[in-house]
Amino acid sequence: MRQQQYHEKLGLAAFVLSLVGVATAGLLVIPSMICALMSKRHAEAMGLPRDGYATAAMVVCISVLGMWGLLFATGSLVVLSGLRISEDGLRVILAVGGLLLTGVAVRQIVKHTAGAKRMRRLAGLR
Repeated sequence: MRQQQYHEKLGLAAFVLSLVGVATAGLLVIPSMICALMSKRHAEAMGLPRDGYATAAMVVCISVLGMWGLLFATGSLVVLSGLRISEDGLRVILAVGGLLLTGVAVRQIVKHTAGAKRMRRLAGLR
């Protein structure tokens, strides 16, 4: 029982750090990812379910890192090329990039969930 509480608290801490990482320009995303991975590994070692707060934290972390990476890449491209892009144009570029990143993240989650269900069925668990 005590081990399960540790796993859940670590997953919750990872999720909270990831949400705060959104507001702090990604500064807390790396510690959040570390906590999420520790929570998932601990759950796997104890035979507990590995989804929940840790998985949600990883999705938020990857999305935040992707958005900041997209922002940095777009800004670097604009500065290095000397292009003059309006503020509205930059917003459109970031919005399209965000939609693409969200689509990729959702696709990966669906793919992982389907694979986990198939493995449980093959193992005779459900």
